[in-house]
Amino acid sequence: MLLALGGCASLERRLEREPDVLQGTARFYTEDFGDPSCVVAVADSGGVRFSDDSKAHDLYRIASLGKLMYYPVVVKCGLDLDTKVAEVAPFALPPEWNRWTLKDLLYNQTGLPREFQGTFFWFKAINCGAFGIHIYGDYDEPEEFADELWKPKYRRMVEAGGETYSNMGFGLLGMCISHATGKTSEELLEVHLAEPYGLDDTTFEPESHPEMMARLTPCLAGSLPWDTRRGRPVPENRLGLALRTTGGMFSSAADMAKVFMSDEIWRMVDEAERSGRLEEGGVAGLLRVHYLKDGSPIYYRHGMIYGGSSFVAFEPDMKRVTIILRNATNWPDDGAYAIVEALRSRKWSRDGSTVRE
Repeated sequence: MLLALGGCASLERRLEREPDVLQGTARFYTEDFGDPSCVVAVADSGGVRFSDDSKAHDLYRIASLGKLMYYPVVVKCGLDLDTKVAEVAPFALPPEWNRWTLKDLLYNQTGLPREFQGTFFWFKAINCGAFGIHIYGDYDEPEEFADELWKPKYRRMVEAGGETYSNMGFGLLGMCISHATGKTSEELLEVHLAEPYGLDDTTFEPESHPEMMARLTPCLAGSLPWDTRRGRPVPENRLGLALRTTGGMFSSAADMAKVFMSDEIWRMVDEAERSGRLEEGGVAGLLRVHYLKDGSPIYYRHGMIYGGSSFVAFEPDMKRVTIILRNATNWPDDGAYAIVEALRSRKWSRDGSTVRE
């Protein structure tokens, strides 16, 4: 937490002396913070601008931002989201699931926890980049995932229900959609996202696309793993079939700007707004809320996986999206809000020049 707060102050100081907010933010992460690579994008009705055009199509591991990218697939795949989860799951579920729908999974309503915290969970979370294991390795396959759902502690959580941001829930949602449609998550992504949005850089399987592999950023250490020097290579943690939709996507700032400015995503943001005033950091579907210095809400999402850190913020009143992608592993960084504050406090032109009000 101290790192996040320090990052906020440092980014604010960096931006105080930078004429270009996007380039200043990218330089903060690569020069001040020490990440090997960073690209920043801002999109609005006037188009999209990048901190560095040469990095616009570089592939990053976008972690939990993949949930937002997969959202249009979920709503456009042809399934009724009021369908009961138990009817389309690829395995038998405990009876507690008979009350929950795909929509409940999508909006984190089932009570399923953020993670399955099995044996040595935190040891794996801290060390997995160094040893080539990952925290989800015990349930990479659907059958292993199903075994977890039958454990008494998770059955009690699902019986009680409640709104809890859940990586596990989105993984289960992805498996249900693939099972019901008879298509893999990669096939669904291609049909319902890549083709209609004209994406060139988005996939779960970059190794299947040689032209993408040439643009894939290396998997490097950041503040994690704790026993690996920043910027050193770490083993890549590919999520298995059970959880790839929860954080296994690769994409670029260019592709993400296209999707995040789409009508489907802004309808999701509108739904978050209609949920009413939430506490700072409160969950609104797939997003969380943060209040700016002037009291205006933004809806955001952090992502972290070994070799990637990501951030997106939606400003409803400006209909503007800010994206930060980095190729190192870092805890979610609250300092990223500083770029949104800076963009709002200055006059910002399409050529990137900024002046104080």
